[in-house]
Amino acid sequence: MFKKGIRIRDFSFEKKNPFRSISFNGNFSIRLKFLAVLFLAVVALIITNLYALTNYKTGQSEQLHHSLEQTVIANSNLLEENLKKHIHILDILSKVNEVQGEDLDEALDYLKSELKHQMEVKDVMFESFGLIELDGSAINTDDAPVDLRDRDYFIAVTSGDRFAYSAPLISKVNNKMSVVLAVPVKNDGVIIRVLYSRLNLDRLSEQVLQMKYGEKGRAYLVDASGITIVHPNEELLLKNLTKVEGPVTEEVAKSTTQMVETKNGQIEYAFEGEQSIASFRTITTAGWILAIVANRDEVFVNVDTTSQKLLLITIIVSVILLGIGWYLGTKIIEPINRLLAATGRVSKGQLNEEIRVTSRDEIGKLAQSFEEMRINLKELIGGISTASNYVNETVFSLSSRPSKPLLQLQPTPPQLARCQAR
Repeated sequence: MFKKGIRIRDFSFEKKNPFRSISFNGNFSIRLKFLAVLFLAVVALIITNLYALTNYKTGQSEQLHHSLEQTVIANSNLLEENLKKHIHILDILSKVNEVQGEDLDEALDYLKSELKHQMEVKDVMFESFGLIELDGSAINTDDAPVDLRDRDYFIAVTSGDRFAYSAPLISKVNNKMSVVLAVPVKNDGVIIRVLYSRLNLDRLSEQVLQMKYGEKGRAYLVDASGITIVHPNEELLLKNLTKVEGPVTEEVAKSTTQMVETKNGQIEYAFEGEQSIASFRTITTAGWILAIVANRDEVFVNVDTTSQKLLLITIIVSVILLGIGWYLGTKIIEPINRLLAATGRVSKGQLNEEIRVTSRDEIGKLAQSFEEMRINLKELIGGISTASNYVNETVFSLSSRPSKPLLQLQPTPPQLARCQAR
């Protein structure tokens, strides 16, 4: 029998609330996953920028090496042509009658006159002229007779070479560092003496030193064995740069040895505490090696500055993106958390608190649907509760009446007749 006061039990779901934690594998919240995706995007951005930066620096480095190479090629060609021009001039002078004649005083007067003229010509490096007899005795425009039989250029020309540039040497005439160019003087194809000229190294140095790369760069000239002909550091003049001695450091000796062995190419080395990039090329006419050097810090200053700026911009953008991601994650998660709390209350049968809808996006529409569901559930449960109470009261009312004997409930004959007539 039903008893008065029986009420419908509050509706609650015994199963675990599926909305309590929205996460992949139930381990991480949406915010963390959102931030993780954003973090991966930022990492991808950083990696992409670093890759682009590396390519940029590589491209700039390749461009620098190419520029250095083209510079040393162009300047070595200029020197090559200039040295050939000097050979050509001496060849012409060696065929003049005065130079080939027996009168050496007349030959010397002619050479003095020609020297005066040549010294007025731009880029001409003749400093003096002279004639060497086959026994090695020499006269010159300096009016200082000397014995030059032991000089390498005299030996080379008398041995059959068409011309000879000497190694850097100390002149027997003025006791200064010099380079000498010599050509044979022939009569009917037979060598009768040697015509030579001491070159003005000040003019040669002026030409070479102007070939430097950048403000902190430098250009220098060594012979085939590594002896310095021209260098901005005068302490290194006439020094063999392949040997560690005095101002020649181990790094310089190693790099110069490589230059002498390979003749053409590029190297990087430290000089006077600074990193240098050198492009070098052999001047085949004299066998000299021209090196044009760039100061690495100077030529890469713009690259390094740009790299630092790009790296700083990447860091700033990454921090901003993460901040925006945190803010957007919070804005997205807050309504979801409110909705989760509301669904939790609904699951426990607490249907009186309204689910607030604060947006019109998908989350707002979802919240609106839950609110409608809450209202419908409340109305449904309210109707069921009312009907249950009515049934309880009816049952209670019927059970409270006094029971009649079954005999009193049997129909009378007239009643039976009417039922049968139907």
